[in-house]
Amino acid sequence: MNNTNKYAAYWRHSLADAELGKGAWKRAELDKEFTARPSDSLTNGVLDEDTLAALFKGEPDHIEAVDLIIKPWAFVQQFAHGKRPGGGLPEIVTPLSCTVRANRSGEMLPSGKTVIARDILDPVDRGAFAIGQVSAMDEYLTRHGHSINPEDDRPHAVIWKEYLNYCTQFMNAVIGDWPQDTDKHVKAGTWYLKKVDNTGSPSKHIIAVYDDICQTTPDAPLFATYALDRTTPDEPCRASEATFGKRLGHSGDEHPLADAQRDALTHLVVSVPGEIVAVNGPPGTGKTTMLLSAVASLWAQAALEQGDPPVIVAASTNNQAVTNILDAFGKDFKAGNGPFAGRWLPDIKSFGAYFPSSSKLGEAAAKYQTPGFFDTVEAPDYFASASKAFITAGKQAFPSLAKTDVSSIVEALHAELRAEAAKLSRMASTWTRFQAEKRSARNTLGTDPYTTLGHLKNEAARDEALLNDVRKTLKHWNDHLASESFWLTFFSWIPAVEKKRVAMARRELGTMGIAIDDDIRSVDSISHQLKGHAAELATAASNSAACAMSAQRVIDAFEAAYRHWKGSVREIDSEEHPIRTLADADRKADTTIRFRMFLLATHYWEGRWLLEIEKLGAQLEELKGKRGRQVIMDRWRRRMMLTPCVVSTFFMLPTHLKCRRREGEGFTDEYLYDFADLLIVDEAGQVLPEVAGASFALAKRALVIGDTLQIEPIWAMPGPVDVGNLISAEIMSPASPRTEFERLRELGITASSGSVMKIAQNASRYHYDRDLARGLFLYEHRRCLSEIIDYCNQLCYHGKLIPSRDENKYPSKVDLPAMGYLHIDGMCTQGKSGSRQNKVEAETIAAWISEHREMLEQAYGEPLHKVIGVVTPFAGQAGLISAECKKRGIAVGPGESSMTIGTVHALQGAERWVIVFSPTYSKHADGRFIDRNTSMLNVAVSRAKDSFLVFGDMDMFNPRLKQQPRGLLASHLFRSMGNELSYPAIQRADMADLGATIQVLHDAEEHDAFLLEAIESAKREVLIVTPWFKQEKLSASGVLDPMLAAISRGVKIAIYTDLEFNRGNKSAQDQEANERTLMEAREALESSGIQLVIVNKVHSKIVACDDDLLCMGSFNWFGAAREGDYKRHETSLVYKGSAVSNEIVINRNSLQARQDKFTDKRT
Repeated sequence: MNNTNKYAAYWRHSLADAELGKGAWKRAELDKEFTARPSDSLTNGVLDEDTLAALFKGEPDHIEAVDLIIKPWAFVQQFAHGKRPGGGLPEIVTPLSCTVRANRSGEMLPSGKTVIARDILDPVDRGAFAIGQVSAMDEYLTRHGHSINPEDDRPHAVIWKEYLNYCTQFMNAVIGDWPQDTDKHVKAGTWYLKKVDNTGSPSKHIIAVYDDICQTTPDAPLFATYALDRTTPDEPCRASEATFGKRLGHSGDEHPLADAQRDALTHLVVSVPGEIVAVNGPPGTGKTTMLLSAVASLWAQAALEQGDPPVIVAASTNNQAVTNILDAFGKDFKAGNGPFAGRWLPDIKSFGAYFPSSSKLGEAAAKYQTPGFFDTVEAPDYFASASKAFITAGKQAFPSLAKTDVSSIVEALHAELRAEAAKLSRMASTWTRFQAEKRSARNTLGTDPYTTLGHLKNEAARDEALLNDVRKTLKHWNDHLASESFWLTFFSWIPAVEKKRVAMARRELGTMGIAIDDDIRSVDSISHQLKGHAAELATAASNSAACAMSAQRVIDAFEAAYRHWKGSVREIDSEEHPIRTLADADRKADTTIRFRMFLLATHYWEGRWLLEIEKLGAQLEELKGKRGRQVIMDRWRRRMMLTPCVVSTFFMLPTHLKCRRREGEGFTDEYLYDFADLLIVDEAGQVLPEVAGASFALAKRALVIGDTLQIEPIWAMPGPVDVGNLISAEIMSPASPRTEFERLRELGITASSGSVMKIAQNASRYHYDRDLARGLFLYEHRRCLSEIIDYCNQLCYHGKLIPSRDENKYPSKVDLPAMGYLHIDGMCTQGKSGSRQNKVEAETIAAWISEHREMLEQAYGEPLHKVIGVVTPFAGQAGLISAECKKRGIAVGPGESSMTIGTVHALQGAERWVIVFSPTYSKHADGRFIDRNTSMLNVAVSRAKDSFLVFGDMDMFNPRLKQQPRGLLASHLFRSMGNELSYPAIQRADMADLGATIQVLHDAEEHDAFLLEAIESAKREVLIVTPWFKQEKLSASGVLDPMLAAISRGVKIAIYTDLEFNRGNKSAQDQEANERTLMEAREALESSGIQLVIVNKVHSKIVACDDDLLCMGSFNWFGAAREGDYKRHETSLVYKGSAVSNEIVINRNSLQARQDKFTDKRT
């Protein structure tokens, strides 16, 4: 078996095993898929005759056993007053799933897989039901995996009893004592089984492709790249200039691509068959814009080439990702202006089509263009009206066209496309020539060619002048010689005569300012010297003239190239935005030439579609039911003429790229391997490798967009089971499983920890930014205010993101901090099931949203569900917040008009103006789940466009731990005192239930009176927590003397405050002065017996007295103003009675654990 077939088999078995991962059911759904049996048949492990007959029906006689999936225990939802309680709870829960084999005697034996259903273990998707932790399952399987011995000859009853005991221990270890009395499920008297056949599996179409690959080994280069078990060597990234003339379409006329988007598109344009182009897209960096322009460019390129339209399919597993793409194809391609604007054919509302499952077809058709849309437009009536509309629009666009039929208009459109493409080609070629001439000029003439040319011209002129002067001298000399007496010349052989001639020559030349050397003794020597000098000057003048002429030619060529370049961009040049470089032209061409080419291509393909429909004529009706290879391929290409991209899920895409071929007397399925020109994967960081692999086999190239630093996939496969599958598929050797498994995990190909994005990163030929993940990278972030995205930038992206939202043009519309928080003294609880809850936090969030609903809706002009969303790490907390919101009349849930409340999965790929984050943890129960990795807070924070608000126990956020996600978030939240929100405290029902009496305090006067009474009545201890401490506020409260009196009675008094809050956030000098004041106050108080304890980041405002009085609220006891403009409305809750003793201990322990030791050492 070759490597690709091994991976096909491995991913196929991974999908089949993932079917074990469902544990939350509706009754009808479970009853349809499984058969219920009474508990006694599970206990003895033997099936009754009727069940056995049904299982072996249709099986050949030689088949001795069949494979089953069983769910040994079921828990049904209790009725209350004759009704189910609802609240998003499943009707039936089947925690455990097992694979067994049943023989013809009815005996069941374990056959390999025993897992807790993944969908009921935290972390979960947007649902609000979980009863355990994935980590607990993985830990148990690692330590206590159940081995199968095929040679075990013990009696069946012994083996089965042992296996049921293992199942019971496994389930207890993961889900504990769920369900408890307070849960809404009870154990049923039935168990469930089904025969393994995959026919009802959601993954059945994917599994069928993998089976076919294993059987036929098709030529599928892209799948071979996808299944590559090593990292592709790096190649240098391509410059966007190299593809200037090849990027032929753009989606709008307002905004060009950002530089990084353009670079990503460049690498797609130059990609080759079998290549995966990975684009890392952090939140809000324009992934959709880049995707649309990629589609527009490929569509325009195919129109220019006059071939078939490209077959482009986009897919994901996430419904949000699928609908995001569809919505973008419907609204984000701009219509433009003029005769080429919009669509020329009627009733086409989107550039995308949606191919969903048959069960979702009716719902989808109401909003999107589904396969039924294509049936409608291929009807004769539509063809007639569409042809008429096209010709009418064509006449307006080409009024001088002699012949105005569809074919002529298509030719005219193509001619316009060629003309626009030629403009791009001319810009690219003239720029290349200009740059070459510029380099030539600099290489020849230096960094300042014009100055060099001037020097050369001056030198040539000087040499020419000198030559002219010497020529004049020669002429004068010759005239002198000609005027000499014949006799002097004749008798020049006589020395005296020659001496006289030389003297006369000296005198004559002297009149011209020319001196003759003293050693010259003859007139012939003078002539020789003058002629030699003239010859030298003539050579120098010739050479300097040649240099000047050569330099001039270089400059002339440079200037000509520049004129040609400027001429090529004249159409898009302007004084407001001058085109100085090809990069300038590239940006401007996006919104002008390339956008026009997209519009032209749109109408070109509309016309081609009309011509195709006309050519097929009556055959169209005959072809509708046919599924032969050529029919299916032609149908796809015909449809792509109207919608350049079809969107589907990975679960459904294979069935749409499937055809039929004759085999013997019947027909069999076959797949269109290597058919689609481009597969686009969005939100690839969330897509499981085994889910997407089949679709890669059906395409030529892939554009994979995602972010491995956002939400990971929901892995259904436990690690230990995955190792077994890899060994079984012969991908991994059993000799060194741990080392090899880690290597495969890094490649992203494993079912228990991989993702399509990680595979794409390792398959990419490029590494755009060495500080970040492999592949291309998008930097420009336009969604959030800069204060918000700055957190994500520090957390995940090494500061490489470029905040690009124009905050002057698009400021926040609400008076809320960009990064804000509300401290809540809640209580985090956690059952053995693992999902945490914080009721006070949930109630406060719901109350705050309800109170601010009108303000938010008015500010944004949108309904509440489009303005705000709530994110929490825990499904249990999501359920609590949902319930509290429903009590206040706020619609919540997955519906289009409901507010989203859930884990981060619920808002992955989405955005809201305001996000409320409910951390849930408190002093009672903290944990590391939020800090487990960076993805949770990266996604949560980056959903917020204007405001990210944390509602929770802020004492659980330590800004000194910046290396952790929560600590870094704390440093951003606490950066400004204005980031703190104020809201009345909500009563703790848990303490009321324990018998505590509750009193409400309002404003400073009531708080001061309460504190005075508490101090005066204290017997052992008074604990006061005030984040801000001012000596003058202590004096103003009137409790200093009573404190001293209490100390004299033996009462211990401790005041806890925070150093950083007291230092303030002004200048360093002011901070140091404030710290000195605080330390002086501490020294003075401690000299009186009052402790002033410095605590690391305290937010609680608490008074505790002895073990039966506790006050919590928003009042800063020794920091709040008692009068004036800064006096605020404050509320606190007082709990009295023995019920509060444990709460006091928890708060005291928390404070002592966070005591600022550094400050103690300093003082």
